[in-house]
Amino acid sequence: MRPGARTDVGPPLRFLTTGPSLGFGAWAVGGAGWGAAAAEPERLAAIHRALELGVTFFDTAPTYGDGASETLLGQALKADRDRVAIATKVGPRDDPRRSLEASLRRLATDYVDLIQLHEALDGWERRLEQLHTLQEKGKALAVGLCNATSRQLAQALEIAPWPPIRGPTTCSTGM
Repeated sequence: MRPGARTDVGPPLRFLTTGPSLGFGAWAVGGAGWGAAAAEPERLAAIHRALELGVTFFDTAPTYGDGASETLLGQALKADRDRVAIATKVGPRDDPRRSLEASLRRLATDYVDLIQLHEALDGWERRLEQLHTLQEKGKALAVGLCNATSRQLAQALEIAPWPPIRGPTTCSTGM
C-alpha cells in the first residue's frame, strides 16, 4: 500500500450489503443511439420509476450521450442525493480532474460515491493515482477500475486502497 494512503474512505456503509442489489445503468438514458431527443421525458420517467422501486445505485459516464446521461441523472436525483449512490467514470485518455469536475457539474453534486477509470490502458496507474488524489480531496468517496485484469486489480490495491466489497455492476470494482 502506498505510504500515507487513506484507508478511512470508501462508500458509505448504507450502500454495502451482503444481499443482492440492483443498480441502474444509465447508458441508455443518455439518448444517443437509444431514442430521439424528444424521448427525454420517458428517460426521466425511467429514473424516477427506478427510485420508486428502491434502486439506490446509479452508474453513468461522460460518454453516455456525450454527457446527457449525467445531466439527466443530476436533474432526476437532486432531491434524493442523500439516499442514492452515483458512480461515474473517467476515460482512459482523459484528464481525471477535468473529467470529474465536468461530471460533477452535469450531475449537480459536489461529489460522486464512486469514480472509475473506464479502461486500464497504458498509463492507467498514473490516472488511478490522480483519481485517488481527487478522492482524498472529497470529490469521490471511492475509486474504481473497470475492464481490468486480476493482476491490474492487485496493482490498483497498492495505489488506492479500498474496503473489500462486491461491486453493484459488472464493470465496477469499488476501491
